Amino acid sequence: MPPGMPVFRVLFVVGLLLGALGCSSVSSEPAETSQPPSEPTDVGCEATSCSTNEVCVAEGGVVDCLCEDGFHRDLDGSCISDATLTSCTSAGIDCTESQPNGTEASCDPTNGCAYNCAADTCSIDGQCIPSGEASPDNPCLSCQPDLDPGAYSELSGATCDDGDACTFGDRCGDQGLCTGTPIVCEDDAAECGASRSCNGTDSCTVTYAETGDACNDGEACTFADVCDGQGACVGTPIVCESDSGSCGAIRACNGTSNCDVAYPGADAQCDDNDLCTFSDVCDGAGGCSGTPVVCEDEDSVCGAVASCNGSSTCSLTFTPSGFECDDGNACTVGDACDGSGSCQSGSSIDCGPGGSCVAEGCVGAAGYTGDACRECDEGYIPEGDECVLAPEPLPDFALVDVNSASETFNQTIRFEDFRGRISAWYFFHST
Repeated sequence: MPPGMPVFRVLFVVGLLLGALGCSSVSSEPAETSQPPSEPTDVGCEATSCSTNEVCVAEGGVVDCLCEDGFHRDLDGSCISDATLTSCTSAGIDCTESQPNGTEASCDPTNGCAYNCAADTCSIDGQCIPSGEASPDNPCLSCQPDLDPGAYSELSGATCDDGDACTFGDRCGDQGLCTGTPIVCEDDAAECGASRSCNGTDSCTVTYAETGDACNDGEACTFADVCDGQGACVGTPIVCESDSGSCGAIRACNGTSNCDVAYPGADAQCDDNDLCTFSDVCDGAGGCSGTPVVCEDEDSVCGAVASCNGSSTCSLTFTPSGFECDDGNACTVGDACDGSGSCQSGSSIDCGPGGSCVAEGCVGAAGYTGDACRECDEGYIPEGDECVLAPEPLPDFALVDVNSASETFNQTIRFEDFRGRISAWYFFHST
């Protein structure tokens, strides 16, 4: 082969040689360059060139070019794909001419056209139902190929209509049932009340009696009652007020423009609101009176405060226990009320050793002074429990204690240090 000679030309020459040798079924057409020729399956195919989509087969000394798998021979003798619907089988049947809606057609070279429901449809009762299409018999069932491509599947949660006007928010539930939330629409019991009916929503359709229709609002304190057209029965109000007091007139409504009036009977118990009367009774004409009682306070700090209580006796309130008072005795202190009307004496005054208590208080003896007669007056000094005249001043000097039995032996001492303990004579003569 000369360099650069195209391959399809070589194959064409080989084909002519094979034709001369008696291989009548071998195509004389040059092979297309779009697909390389199939590998020969026998020695007899080495010099055989088949057309596009053909494969050489040599069996029993016979060499032939057959269509590859997935291809079939068309009317014009070429090998075309089995997916070519417009020319199916050697008879050239057009599968698209009678293809049902919603199906996918396929070509079988032996049996002809085949039709199957598309992947996104359901095959139900011999029909291909598009995905999402509801059942004509039940809106809660629809074609859902992912769940079941051969039957309708439950459409749970979808809106629907259960055909009951007294439910609302109808939704598809289990087993393809359409159910809603029930609502009760009841008429009012009153004459002018609303008449209610279901309408498939969460509220009722309401109608009322006409304005001006006679009715009875059940209130004794109204009259000329009529409907207002909005469900209410209204009348003209009237006020019937009873007199204040236990014996006053009692007025009551009667459904008319007037009030019924009645009085409590004579001698009926009442309250004239006066605590200083008792046994109050009505007089039968609206009045109330009772027998008077006088309550007077006791004239003392701890004495009782008397007050009326609506009975024949008085309530007594005494000054609280511990309240300061005066029992009239100057020789006691801390006098206080005992809570029962008396002033309880306090403790007696202690006037000390130098005084005595009289009505005016403590009186001190000579040499004593102070509130309790316990302090020594000027010119006096304490000596035991008494105040005695102070001695003349003593000379101020010091001595050394030479008494070996003394606590201050060999110490310097002053006379003032021993005043009242030793006599002046001893002090001056002990040394």
